Amino acid sequence: MTKQKEMEEQIATSLREKEILLKEIHHRVKNNMQVVSSLLFMQARSTQQPEVRDILLESQNRIRSIALVHEKLYQSEDFKRIDYKDYLEKIAHHIFESYQISPGTILLKVRSEDVFLSIEKAVPLSLIINELITNSIKHAFPKGLSGEIRIDFSLENSRYRLIYQDSGPGIPDKGAIEKPDTLGMQLIRGLAGQLNGTVRYETYQGFGYIIEFPA
Repeated sequence: MTKQKEMEEQIATSLREKEILLKEIHHRVKNNMQVVSSLLFMQARSTQQPEVRDILLESQNRIRSIALVHEKLYQSEDFKRIDYKDYLEKIAHHIFESYQISPGTILLKVRSEDVFLSIEKAVPLSLIINELITNSIKHAFPKGLSGEIRIDFSLENSRYRLIYQDSGPGIPDKGAIEKPDTLGMQLIRGLAGQLNGTVRYETYQGFGYIIEFPA
């Protein structure tokens, strides 16, 4: 019994050490990405060229969306999954801040079940959401126009479903969605492929996307 107890204690100690190491890894990854994100933001503020500024801000937001995943993992008791409901609101508000959206200009409505995602699913989905919100800010609500963004995230029949809508004018040419030539739209389709998911464009009162992928 003594040897068995010693082995159990050794296993428990080993697991604690691995948890500490994993937590430290997520913390360092988050910090390194924060540094890169800050450098991109500083560069964006220093340039006088609007097109260059937009490219740098978009890159900064992509990095930040990944960093937030690692931050949530670092703060979580479970280092394998994150509470995605809380993450959704955080990443959306960060993007609003980076584009200096005045409070109340764009109303954000997030409705999500208590869903926990692994890092393998959280990172691609986070980048997709970043691209969708960025697209809405640039094209649906340019120059400070007001509007509304809705994000619904749920789990149904072992499949996750993300419904994204904005109240902008929409996209009159559906071919631009089916054969996207912008980096953002190409990223959305490529990242959905990483999730083994499907992407469907829907016309609501504005622009809408439905993305589904297996749990």
